[in-house]
Amino acid sequence: GQRRPGRGKAVISGVIMRILQLSDTHLRGDNKLSFRVVDTRRCLDATVAHLKSMAQKPDVIILSGDLADSGDLNAYHILTESFSPLNIPIYALPGNHDRRDRMQNVLKDWCPSDPDVAPHICYTVEMDDLRLVVLDSTHPGSHSGHFFPAVETWLTGELRKRPQVQTLLFMHH
Repeated sequence: GQRRPGRGKAVISGVIMRILQLSDTHLRGDNKLSFRVVDTRRCLDATVAHLKSMAQKPDVIILSGDLADSGDLNAYHILTESFSPLNIPIYALPGNHDRRDRMQNVLKDWCPSDPDVAPHICYTVEMDDLRLVVLDSTHPGSHSGHFFPAVETWLTGELRKRPQVQTLLFMHH
């Protein structure tokens, strides 16, 4: 039988794909501490340095929400400046501390949102034997996760397109 993949890995036609999921960076663009405790810029720099040093880098990176603390515009710019030199495909989705409009403006290549489900940032990344489905579970002003009818309809349609393909679902909540 086929071996079960380890943590962070998907088996695609016998080939292992390494997927790194990072969440809750709460990056501040003003160099202040998040929650008056965490130096998120230092943490980001350490993460990127570690990724650069890895002999076997991830095949894809998923940034699954709360990327910027309070939707800080400069934080999104810092993220692109930090991660882009890695030359690894990156996909992002919002968390309850993010701002969709700023993400879509600055991180547009990382969140290719399907306009059919706007304003939600939802999209599918199609690969030969795998697809990554990204769902926006945020509602501005709320810290809890939400599953709106428009997102449900969109997701149902996406899942019906290729039901035989392994699918990984990503969301913040």
